[in-house]
Formats: sequence, C-alpha cells, structure tokens
Amino acid sequence: MATWRQFERQALELVAEIPPGRVSSYGRIAACIPPPPGMDPNGYRRIAARKVGSALRNLGRQIAREQSPELQSVPWHRVLNHRGCSSLDGQAADLQRVLLEAEGVLLDERGCVDMVRYAWNFSDGAQGSG
Repeated sequence: MATWRQFERQALELVAEIPPGRVSSYGRIAACIPPPPGMDPNGYRRIAARKVGSALRNLGRQIAREQSPELQSVPWHRVLNHRGCSSLDGQAADLQRVLLEAEGVLLDERGCVDMVRYAWNFSDGAQGSG
C-alpha cells in the first residue's frame, strides 16, 4: 500500500525532472501521482497539491539535517503555485526569484511566471501549456 512518505518521494522525483528554465506547480506535480489505494479520488485531489508543498518543506528540513548532495540537487525553486507565483515569503521568496531569473525565467511585476510559456509538461517531457 502506498504511503504519504512514498508520495513525498514520488513528488521529489518529479520535481527533479523539471529542467532549468522551466517551472511547474504543486497541482501539476500532484496530478502525476495516483492516489493511494483505497483513498477517495475526490478527497485526494483536494489535498494532493498541499502534500506536494509539504514534501518540499520537508526536503528543506532533511537537507539541513543530512547535508545530502542528492537532496540538495532537487530544484525546489522551480515549483510555484497555480498562478505561477511563489508560495514562499521573505528571504526564501527572494532566493527563489534569483534562482529562477538565473535560469532565464522571467517574472512579472507581481513576481509571477507566465505558466503558459514556462510550464513543464511531465507527460511528454516538454514545455506545456496545460
């Protein structure tokens, strides 16, 4: 039976697939991971994007504890909310912007990314607009 820990691992593996210069959203990543067996699909859809956010938050804690190069290579900064904006604040949001801009991702005056232009489509390994 799949667990939320397995879900987190799958989410981080998907984040690791996002190439430089592309972004994804919590919801797009969650949509690539099937619900655990026995879980109501509607209930899953309501919480899955938040669980991706939790996986990324936990990643930061793991990096701090383990100093793992494998964990440090997960491009957390390429994941945004569904509007293409950072869900972070303060220094973390500033760092995310700097890292995205260094990869050529343009942010508008609100600090949001054009998801049609920059979104990564996991289904075919290419830029997508869906």
